[in-house]
Amino acid sequence: MTIEQLMLEEARRNLGRQEGNLESLRTRATAVLSISAVIFAILGERQVGELGAWAILALASFVLSAGLAVYILYPRPFDFGVKVQSWMGELDRRTADPDVAAWDTAASLAGMQVANKNTLWILTQFYAASCAFLVAQVVFWVIAGLN
Repeated sequence: MTIEQLMLEEARRNLGRQEGNLESLRTRATAVLSISAVIFAILGERQVGELGAWAILALASFVLSAGLAVYILYPRPFDFGVKVQSWMGELDRRTADPDVAAWDTAASLAGMQVANKNTLWILTQFYAASCAFLVAQVVFWVIAGLN
């Protein structure tokens, strides 16, 4: 196996990990959204008629937690693979050297990984904030129920 082929395999693995991370993040965001709705239904049901300060904070926490989770779930473009169709026209103009093709593909996949990385980082931060608002929602509903 040549160095170009090794680079290509590593680039593929990196994109595969990113794709797995995105799917995991979206699964966890779905769970936060569901849990947040259940908490609102159970704890918030009794408080909605009399919205005190704590209940308003709880309601705002619910909206923020659910809103951030929905934002994470919103479809956005990610690149996790090379568009083979775009290569078809180029193959006639290039030599059919496998090492050159592996190098070019690895470079393309590495560019995709960099482009995806920033978006994944932002979505991860939104997930953390969504979880924090979920916890805040529980605390505020409990306090609102005690008053």
